[in-house]
Amino acid sequence: MGILPQFSDRIRQRKILPALLGYVQDPDLLPLLLPNIFAITKNMSQLSFSERVLPTVKDIINMKELPDNVTIALLDSIPHLKEKTTGKEFADGNRPPNNDLRLI
Repeated sequence: MGILPQFSDRIRQRKILPALLGYVQDPDLLPLLLPNIFAITKNMSQLSFSERVLPTVKDIINMKELPDNVTIALLDSIPHLKEKTTGKEFADGNRPPNNDLRLI
């Protein structure tokens, strides 16, 4: 994230962010992408975040199997997600918790 501050918010949001969002389908890159995506969206309005980034974040959350490091990156981003979305907006379309765990 050291190079991002060298660019203006406009360049980060209009050029860099769409490129990063285009690579989120690769689970191996997600731990590297997520912190940068959230750093870019720090100054973004709630409306812009909801329209441009939230659908992608929901897709990531709804992936069948997330590597542990991606789960950790998402957990680290909870304060940012809480700031940029409403609870209802975030919950709409997200799957319920995985109930594959069996009680013994």
